[in-house]
Amino acid sequence: MSILQLRTRDSNTPVQPWTSAAVQRRVAVLALVVLASLSAEAAGPGSSDQLLQRIPEIIVLATNQYEFLSASLKDQTDLPRTVVDGKLKLVPTKDWTSGFFPGSLWYLYEFTGKESWKTAAQDYTARLENIQSYTGSHDVGFILNCSFGNGYRLTHNPQYRKVLIEGARTLSTRFNPKVGLIR
Repeated sequence: MSILQLRTRDSNTPVQPWTSAAVQRRVAVLALVVLASLSAEAAGPGSSDQLLQRIPEIIVLATNQYEFLSASLKDQTDLPRTVVDGKLKLVPTKDWTSGFFPGSLWYLYEFTGKESWKTAAQDYTARLENIQSYTGSHDVGFILNCSFGNGYRLTHNPQYRKVLIEGARTLSTRFNPKVGLIR
């Protein structure tokens, strides 16, 4: 299917090519590669090739770090956010960063193809399902898109789509027409 023939999943309605999430993602990745190449070129000849050659090594490093992190979270209900003074800082599901960990697990599944990452991503994504009806923050999009958005993009699980749509409905209740923004 060419870029001009994109259709929505629910109908035969054509999609505007630049509004397709897949196209936007490819453009973003291309922009990052171009920026990395320019930065590497500024560093000296051959640097961009060295950077590109290191990508598999960096994925392996990330995989090792997330395997270690996942093992240390076995009995935790909260999600990891960062490390402070050598200790892992966990956050509840309502924290604006709570979707980043499941989102990262989805990326590891995407890059490695390993079912173990998919299983972990599904587990941590499910922990955030209650956020779809959370009206206490304007960060619902961060939480749900990183987790359920990546999950839907990679698996086309219709339940993930339902959560995203309900989250969008919930988030829209925070719209303030006086200022024209979500509060």
